[in-house]
This record gives sequence, C-alpha cells and structure tokens, in this order.
Amino acid sequence: MKKLIGILTIGLASAFAFSGCSKVETGHVGVESVLGKMKMDELPPGPYQVVTRDLKVISVRETTVPLNGQHPKTKDNVTMQDVDIDIRYMIQPNMVADTLSKLAGDLSENADGDLVVGERYVKRHALEAIFKATAKYDSAEIHKHRDEIAADVTSELQKSLNKEMPGVFVIPGTTVRNLTTDSKLEDSIRQAAQVQFETQRAEGQKQLAEAQAEVRLIKANADAEANRVIAQSLTPMLVRKMEIEAEASFAGKGTHTVFLGNGSASPLVNVK
Repeated sequence: MKKLIGILTIGLASAFAFSGCSKVETGHVGVESVLGKMKMDELPPGPYQVVTRDLKVISVRETTVPLNGQHPKTKDNVTMQDVDIDIRYMIQPNMVADTLSKLAGDLSENADGDLVVGERYVKRHALEAIFKATAKYDSAEIHKHRDEIAADVTSELQKSLNKEMPGVFVIPGTTVRNLTTDSKLEDSIRQAAQVQFETQRAEGQKQLAEAQAEVRLIKANADAEANRVIAQSLTPMLVRKMEIEAEASFAGKGTHTVFLGNGSASPLVNVK
C-alpha cells in the first residue's frame, strides 16, 4: 500500500510539474513576475516552471505593423485620399523588460499570434514620419517617389525612436503599398501624362521630317551641282566626240546599220 501511495505521489508530482511549465522559444524572451512584481532580467529560450511565477513570452523577431488609410498632405497642400504603409520593427532582447515597464500596457498580439512590446508606441512615431515624408513631394509627382518615401519614413522613424528611447528599437525597413491622391487629380495626372506623350511623339515626328527634308535638300543640291559641272564641261567639240563614239559603238556590234550624214544632216539609224 505504501508503495502504491509512493508511486501515485511521484506521478502526481510529475504531472503537476509538467502542467506548471512553460517554454520560451527561439526568437523570444521571457519576462517573469513574482507576486505581481516584474523582474528586469529577461529569460533566454528554454523551459521554465510557472507554478510560483507569471511568465510572459515576448517576441523579439521582426514584426510588421500595417498603417492603412492614412491621409497626409503633400507639398502643394493636397490631402492624400489613401496611403498604406507597412513598418517593420524589432526590439533589442535585453531591453524588453525595461521597455515593457516604461510603456505600461503596450503589450499586444501581432499577426503571427506572438506577444510584442511597443507596437502602439512605434505606430505613433511612424505616423509622424509618414506625414513628414509625403510633405516633401507635390501631388502630381508623389506616385513616382514610393522608394524615396519608404526610405525617408525608415530614416525619420529610427531617428525619432532613438531620440526618446536610445538603443531599444530597430527599423529594418518600410514598404509603401499604396499612394492614392484625389480621383479627379488622378485623372488630371493621367491626362497630363497623355498630353506629354503626344507632344513628345509629335516633336519626334517633326524632328524626323526635318531630318528627312534636310537629306533630300542636300541630295538635290548635290545633283544640281553635278549637273552644273557637267553642263559647263560639255563643249560642242566634246558633244560631237561623244556622238561619234556612240555611233561607232552601234556599228561595231554588227546588229545596226549606221548612216553618217554631213555636218548639217542628222544621222539615221536603222535597227534590223
């Protein structure tokens, strides 16, 4: 009986021990609280018993924060209809507990189901960075500057976070998913682009026509100059010499009869 009780005791203790365990996975840290008081030393990945303490497993991997439906103003004071941007951020593993203590309540679940610290804090600073970045460009040109806006937001956000909480957050990058101005302005931009295209095409055709006309003019001038030189060189004697050479050529072939007249008569050529 005592042996059975011992086995049951060991079994219950083991079950109790396993049921009171939690594990910190890779890419996460643990923040423990004992009797409601949070400890400032983060726990590395591994298994931990949570019978006598509360353990929060917090992600320190890259987290994407979507910011949709923003309406910043452009350089020419036009309010954007829709701006959608993704911010990617990470928190330094050794700063999680301290940050959680300072940003009380800023603990949320991300799209992957992980607990993250500071998402709302990063969002507030990101919105300011977005408004500053879009204010650098005119509404008619802003759609051409997605990469520049993303780089500006990343740089400005990192600078802002470092100023208030140095060495805590890292911003790996930003993605601009959508930049939409007012629909009427979008139509105007498309029409202006079409007009510019047609103008450039017409200018190209004009330049081509001018080039072709210039080539024809150069050729015509060359032909006229050649004819002038030839005309000046055709003396009566040279013309007569050329006539005789032609007549001799016909006669030499044996297929023609050539009659040579006197100086005032025209030659008669009979072709057999």
